[in-house]
Amino acid sequence: MFSLTVQSPLNQHVKKICKSSYYRIEALRHIRKLLSDNTARTVACAIVAERLDYCNAVLYGSSSMNIDKLQRVQNTLARVVSKTHRRDHITPVLADLHWLPVRYRIKYKIALLTYNSATAVFVRTHSSLQDSKTATTSRCQHPAVQSGSSQLY
Repeated sequence: MFSLTVQSPLNQHVKKICKSSYYRIEALRHIRKLLSDNTARTVACAIVAERLDYCNAVLYGSSSMNIDKLQRVQNTLARVVSKTHRRDHITPVLADLHWLPVRYRIKYKIALLTYNSATAVFVRTHSSLQDSKTATTSRCQHPAVQSGSSQLY
């Protein structure tokens, strides 16, 4: 029951991502021959790849059907950028573009968010400990004791 209520909005979300991405890929396909390889990569990342990455941490644990749909979008984008044919193997193309497959992009995003959260908590805790240590030492002034002609602290 719970999976049906969660999967339905995810299915709609993935469907919208795919639809808008394919529209933009088709536009890129029309102008691809006019662009250099580097410019095509930049445009591809700007107009499509960012859509695949936006809120993809929500897709963790989603059905393989949804992940496969997004992977097909990424494969199509990679083929347009690299000018490879539909029947060519896609893994070397993705590796050449330095793009992770969608399933691994999702896991990477989760790991990155976890790392950033843990690091931020550590930095905040460490800096507050440093601040409290500084405040404690500044409040605890040692009284001067005179012994002979010199002062001891």
